[in-house]
Amino acid sequence: MDSTIITGNRSFIDGNKTYDSATVRVFGIGFTAQDITFRNDAGPIKHQAVALMVKADFASFYRCRFDGTVIMESYIGNLINPKGWIEWTTDKSDIRHPYYLEYKNRGPGAITEGRVTWAFVTTNPNIASNFTARHFINGDKWIPATIPHYLDFS
Repeated sequence: MDSTIITGNRSFIDGNKTYDSATVRVFGIGFTAQDITFRNDAGPIKHQAVALMVKADFASFYRCRFDGTVIMESYIGNLINPKGWIEWTTDKSDIRHPYYLEYKNRGPGAITEGRVTWAFVTTNPNIASNFTARHFINGDKWIPATIPHYLDFS
């Protein structure tokens, strides 16, 4: 994941809708990525930017890194702002927030002190397990045994 990195820099500030800023988009059925990093280098000054957008059935990721939503047991680099997340819009009357959850991450960007108040950090495995491959996407039913993967926590 340190030798293969796909990088882009499209962002909301550049005139793209957030979903159009994705460096990589995956559509369809049956996608697997292994040992790769997906990155969007637009940075916080450019507001919303997406590294990876997946709109696919049967997508799996093994030993991948996402520099940029539930993040569990992952390495988060130091490019993450300590607040962790930014607003989707500059319209203060729009109080909607995406669901962000962090669970047992590591790396300099995984320090959660100072995160925005509407993001969630948990150490409770009962909460986080709802987002494992086994429970969230029924990975035990379709991910082939020949593809390395974790159905539960690593």
